[in-house]
Amino acid sequence: MDLAARNILLHTNNTVKIGDFGLTRPFDEGKTYWLMKETLRLAVKWIPPDALKSKRFGEPTDVWAFGVCLWEIFAMGA
Repeated sequence: MDLAARNILLHTNNTVKIGDFGLTRPFDEGKTYWLMKETLRLAVKWIPPDALKSKRFGEPTDVWAFGVCLWEIFAMGA
């Protein structure tokens, strides 16, 4: 939900990874997505419109959120 230093992880070879463990959810077995079944607070501006309707989250929604993150950094970062 937020981009903050506490959500930045350093991996091997100083690879930076962005994560928010409070929002981590496991996929059901055999699925490549997570289906939201209960009501949760979400960062709406980072979620693609189709995922808001279908409540289905996976790699494509992560790519969208990453694109929004980059747009915010380059458009509004100082």
